This record gives sequence, structure tokens and C-alpha cells, in this order.
Amino acid sequence: MWALVMLPLAVQTGEVIDLELPLDPLFLENVRGLAATWLHWYPAQVRPVEINAPTRRVPSTAGRTAQFFSGGVDSWFTLLRYSESSDGFPQVGVVDDLITIHGFDVPIDNRDEFSKLKSLVGEAANDFGKRQLTIATNIRELKDTYWRSKWGPISHGAGLAACAMSLERRFSKVLIPSTHRLWELFPFGSHPVTDNLFSTSQTQFLHDHALYSRSDKLIRLAQSPKALASLKVCWNKGVFENCSVCGKCHRTLLCLDALGVLDQAKTFDVEKYLKNRYKIMFVPSANTAVRVTEVRDLALSRERQDLVRVAQSSLVRSRWAVPLSRAAYSVSYRLGNAVTKAHGMLT
Repeated sequence: MWALVMLPLAVQTGEVIDLELPLDPLFLENVRGLAATWLHWYPAQVRPVEINAPTRRVPSTAGRTAQFFSGGVDSWFTLLRYSESSDGFPQVGVVDDLITIHGFDVPIDNRDEFSKLKSLVGEAANDFGKRQLTIATNIRELKDTYWRSKWGPISHGAGLAACAMSLERRFSKVLIPSTHRLWELFPFGSHPVTDNLFSTSQTQFLHDHALYSRSDKLIRLAQSPKALASLKVCWNKGVFENCSVCGKCHRTLLCLDALGVLDQAKTFDVEKYLKNRYKIMFVPSANTAVRVTEVRDLALSRERQDLVRVAQSSLVRSRWAVPLSRAAYSVSYRLGNAVTKAHGMLT
């Protein structure tokens, strides 16, 4: 576990990792593979790192299967496909435990907001006959600027795996819900190339499953009233309620609108969405462009030309709006915000 906690810092500082306690030899090999992959992905920010430790193989055992569960689209999709079959989505296995982490989406010192998430996850666990496990960690609160600036691109997946490793003896398999499809991939902290490299001889980590887009997953969630009534996609300002106006909320609601299930989206303020439905979205990155393209394609398949126009206009307008905003941010954060807001686009 500690090797994974230290690795994102070590590759950004170039410091050697020396451990006295033994590591599983497969895990040591995998950790070195992680460091080499990050070096290839981020050659300007990551340095080669030496990892020294004695080895001792951990025997494999027949343990339970767990998945990380935050209440979002990806984690709900994994829970559903491992719990029940539905039209077009057969059950593919069994999940025993749902792991939720306090300190990632919800700051570690915000117990009230996490208690709301814990309650939501507890209801899902009860509904599907799973065991709920919560882990609290201050990993993300480390003040080191190297760590904080690279949380998403590097540290996110390693942080998840390190938390699960604190319970390693319980599990033979841990599922990390996917983010993008295999042909849309770009370097990121949780990735089908790297997630399996968190594995040891005792516990296998699996990226589940990079065949499906976010809109594919929402099609499956639309078949589950329980999922739609509990969906949590936004951690704007670290609070529990979906804000219903940020880009992530808006893209989700556009998809639910195209699927005709807005009335079941109980965790969103649908009235706020309807006021903003035709606003152009700011598309600042390849990640967001993939998401907006998925909205467009889903709306097209459902013959919702009004929503197709919103998504396509957002992609086109952002081609000139994004460079302008980036130039403004290079001067000052306040100016960047002002320019972005002046475009009248949802962010």
C-alpha cells in the first residue's frame, strides 16, 4: 500500500523509494511498470524513479469481489451489470462489497456532507444485497504541490488502489469503474492500461469496462428507477447535492432528457436544467469534448434535434472560445474567469 502512496510523489521529485518490508514480486514489477508508463505519458513532469524492496510472494486466496462506489454514473453502471440483467445488458458477475472513500470527492474534514453520501451508498447496498465499506483518508489533502496538481492525471487511480489494499486480505478482485472507451483514451490516473498494474498475487484490480460510453451507461441506468433516483454526479464545492447547473450536471441531464426520464432524476433540480437547456457549453479539454460528443450522438439516435444543436454548437463555439480563455488565464485567474463568463457558456 505505501509503495503506491509514495509513487506519485516519487516520480515527480525523482526521489528513490527504499522499503525494508517485503513487497509481493508481482506488485513490485507492476509498480515499476506504472512509473515507466507515467514517464512515457508525462515526460516533461515525471522523472525516472528507482524502487528498491525485498520481495515475498503473497499467496492467492478465494476472497470477495469489491467495487468502488461514489454514486455516480460509472459506479452505478458497474453495480448494475454485476447485480442484474436488463434489456441489452446481461449480468456479467457478482460484486460483494461497495467501497466508498471519504477524502476524495468529499473533503476529509466535511463529515456532514459525507454522511449524506454514506446514507445514499447504504441504501444502494441494501437494495442490491451488498456490504457497504467506507474508508477515510487524507491522501488528497497533502499540501505538496506536486501531488495536488497531478491528482487526476496521476494520483487518482493509485489513491483508489492504495485504499483497497488496506483491506487486501478480504478481496481477490477489485473493480475500478471505467471512465472512457478504449478508442477514446488519453493519459489519466485511472486507465485500462494502468489499473491492472495495481494488482498483487492476492488481489486483482480490473478496469470495468472500457467498452461503454457515458451515454451507454445512462441508457442502462434509465432502466433502473433506483439508480436514477439516487444518481450523484457533481461535487461542486464539495457538497452532496447535484448543483444541476455545472457542465457535468448539464451533460447528464441532457442525456436523461434525450432518454425521456427527466421525471425520475430525483437528485437534480430539473427546473434549473430546463432554464439552461439550450445554453452553449464550454468545452475546454479532450475529456469534455468526448462527453459532449456522446450527448450529441445520443440525442441524434433519439431524434432530439434541439439537443443535437446544443451539443454541436458547444463543440464548434469552444474551438475559438477556449484559446481566448486560456490566453486570459495565462495573465490572471480572475481575468480568465471573466472571459469565460463573458462567453455566456455553461462550465
